[in-house]
Amino acid sequence: MILVSDLFQLGQDATAHIEGLNSSIVVVEESHFRKRLGAMKESDFPTLVAVMPSAQSNARDVDNIKWNNRLMFFILKRINYSNRTYEQELTDFQVSQIITQKFFDYLIQRKLQYDSCNPLRELDPDRVLIDPEYNFLSCDGHSISFQLEKNHSEWTQSTKLLPTTFTWGSEEF
Repeated sequence: MILVSDLFQLGQDATAHIEGLNSSIVVVEESHFRKRLGAMKESDFPTLVAVMPSAQSNARDVDNIKWNNRLMFFILKRINYSNRTYEQELTDFQVSQIITQKFFDYLIQRKLQYDSCNPLRELDPDRVLIDPEYNFLSCDGHSISFQLEKNHSEWTQSTKLLPTTFTWGSEEF
């Protein structure tokens, strides 16, 4: 599975490298998405929203476990729909489309630049879906979705950065 910390860092790096992208957040699902977007300032938009991926195991046997990660990102701008003209609408979508293309290009650069442990090495440019999003939680923009396959052993190795035990209430695990 792709770690939340890796997804967060990807968003931070993309924001630093893509002109016109002002912030990034990671969310779990739509109600969490609504909460985070509601707390953002106008200067935070356009924003990159990374949705924590769902993952499905794919294994021939216990020695060959892979995770199919379904990733989704949004490039969004909060919109005041009451006074927006048709021309403003088209301009907003064009800006979002340009930033979305830059984000796609950034993902491809990351795929090509990094070492073999990089999960983006599995990104298939032929399998990326980009959709326009209209009035999604009072935002317009684009969504980008794709799947990545990651070896279980790679995930296990990356978790070495996490503590070996943790406490939940009075229980230690």
